[in-house]
Amino acid sequence: MRDGVRRETPVDLPETFNYLIGLRLESRRRIDGVLTITGADVEGRKCLILWRNLDETNAEALDAWFDRHRGQFGEALDVIYANGDHTLSAKRRQEDTWKTEIVESIFRELMFEEINDER
Repeated sequence: MRDGVRRETPVDLPETFNYLIGLRLESRRRIDGVLTITGADVEGRKCLILWRNLDETNAEALDAWFDRHRGQFGEALDVIYANGDHTLSAKRRQEDTWKTEIVESIFRELMFEEINDER
């Protein structure tokens, strides 16, 4: 609400998520239909965040995308976030140390953390 008038304002979900995890942005690129964001979070973990249109890129397609592009993100990842259900953890090789997270779960947890703490 501004000046007593309610207005719809678009929300930039990737930017909001970056803010919630305290990301220090290194890069933001769109690669073959997937928005990729890299950086370090507030704990210093190297993050890769993948945003995709869920109607166009299902879990299987994301796996194939990751197989094609994983070399572009270096070997030192700590956490990979992706929106929607995914099976990226099955892509972890023996030498990989990263874990995977679903964006929506972390987003909801961090967005409402303060509210839940007050209850």
